Amino acid sequence: LIPDSFPPALAGYEALRWSGLALITAALAAVLWALAKAAEDPRRRLGLGAVLVALHSGSQLLLLCPAMPMDDAEAYRSPPSLLDHVPEGSRVVHGSNDQLFGPVRLVAGEYPKPEVRFLHRRAVEELYPPAGILHGRRYELDVSPEGLSSYLTRLARDAVKGFDDERRLRLLIAWGVDRLILSRPLDPEALAAVAGVRLLERRPSHGDEILVYALPGAPVVSFAGDRRFAPDLGAALELLSSAGFEAASTAVLAGEGRDLDAPPGEVLSFEETPAGLRARVSSQEGGILLWQRAYLPLYRATVDGAPTRPLVTQLHRLGVEVPPGTHQVEITLETRPFHLASAVFNITAILLLLVLAVSLRRPQSPADAASR
Repeated sequence: LIPDSFPPALAGYEALRWSGLALITAALAAVLWALAKAAEDPRRRLGLGAVLVALHSGSQLLLLCPAMPMDDAEAYRSPPSLLDHVPEGSRVVHGSNDQLFGPVRLVAGEYPKPEVRFLHRRAVEELYPPAGILHGRRYELDVSPEGLSSYLTRLARDAVKGFDDERRLRLLIAWGVDRLILSRPLDPEALAAVAGVRLLERRPSHGDEILVYALPGAPVVSFAGDRRFAPDLGAALELLSSAGFEAASTAVLAGEGRDLDAPPGEVLSFEETPAGLRARVSSQEGGILLWQRAYLPLYRATVDGAPTRPLVTQLHRLGVEVPPGTHQVEITLETRPFHLASAVFNITAILLLLVLAVSLRRPQSPADAASR
């Protein structure tokens, strides 16, 4: 598994390290087993039990702490200077995160020492998602490693990975992204083909460089009159990445249907929260309220208080169909399944504790005592 670019001595060092860990683990297991056997004597149980806990805790600190990169917290207290070019409210994509814009050289940079902590410092300086999120920036296509992101968002991420720079930029703009951070310059042909992309910052970074681009991303909330139907993933991506696509006034909907052309509506006001959206909209012929938020089945929507089904728009975004006129639209996150699951878990835990408490208080029969 060790890349060929690493020195050959590294493989020998890893073999030695693994052998040493295995030897220490075996020795610890033997000592723990011996202590556990000795603690079967009731007279020694309390003292040897304390020794067992202390030995276990000490071995975890000795063996596991070096496996975690440690660093002085002071190195992370100051906000990264790149935040000056990524204002609050920005919707950011980091092209090096998950190799969205191709392979990166994070490990092969120039560092004061060959220690993992300097990789973490560089990730903070270059405003990778964990650093930017701490300062209130919102990252798109940063797929959850816990599997919380929808399959559609994963499709969108993989589509960006597979395209060239021009189509990548068109997709990001259609999804409302207004800041792009890269460890390489964009393709000049892509910059010439996509209007409105500007270089804000370019600076050296650990032997490489880091760049920040401003993108003319679609509005966070807009009202689309035009509707285009995409029967499959390829058709949706073709529409979204086409040169003449107007993301703010055109909704791409999944499935079969007749394309419609209508004047765009107006978003009179809106309020965005971490778990929902409230918007007041007006239109002559109706259309689709577009919200640049990743679609999840847990979202619910109402139009003037009447329930309606949220739609998948722009491949992985949220939309709500709204009739002509002026209407109040509200999108909320359904939390009842979470609360129900929490209640079931807590009730079950309490019942199990009660059963355990009753069983421990029950007097033992002579036969049970003899068997123990």
